[in-house]
Amino acid sequence: MSKLIIFAMTIVQHTPPHWFMGYRWSEWAAIATFFGIIAGFLVWLVKVALINPQNTINQEQTKAAEQSNRALRNSIDLLTKKVEGIGDTATQVHTEHDRRLDDHDKRITLNERDIKEIKEQMK
Repeated sequence: MSKLIIFAMTIVQHTPPHWFMGYRWSEWAAIATFFGIIAGFLVWLVKVALINPQNTINQEQTKAAEQSNRALRNSIDLLTKKVEGIGDTATQVHTEHDRRLDDHDKRITLNERDIKEIKEQMK
């Protein structure tokens, strides 16, 4: 009988090599699979509930910003064309104003001479 007790004790204390912490490797694989599925579900839930709505909001904001930028670019292009047009005609306008100024200088000189002549005649 003592041999039977020793034999039973040996079986209880001895753990086979395909066991780890009281579970077989197949049980550990099942546990890991279970936790992997739960973790995958949580990641999917966070992505669907938190990340995708933010992406949708960001896409809407991006579209609105692009429309605003397009309008600003159009007005900037229009202003640029006007400024370039002013630059092209500025030289012509400046030349015309110089000519007019020279004409005025000549008239003033002639008028001053005429005034001097009239003053001399009145004396």
